[in-house]
Amino acid sequence: MTENNLLNQTLEIKINKLHEIGLISDAIKKRLHKYRRETNPEAHIFTSNNQEDIRSFAEELLNFLYDIDLKGPIV
Repeated sequence: MTENNLLNQTLEIKINKLHEIGLISDAIKKRLHKYRRETNPEAHIFTSNNQEDIRSFAEELLNFLYDIDLKGPIV
């Protein structure tokens, strides 16, 4: 993040830059943007969802994050 001057950038810019420099694939970029949009406070995704929907979303997001291999490029 420091090397690419991304520390003070928005999450959208960070995701796009990680894709641009080849650290994440197009599929991962799309999934990250999906989660970014869904968790954006402006979207109010959880205003009408029940607790089970919220738990399911959280579990899906955590599984996605834990599956990322930080030792090399994500394909």
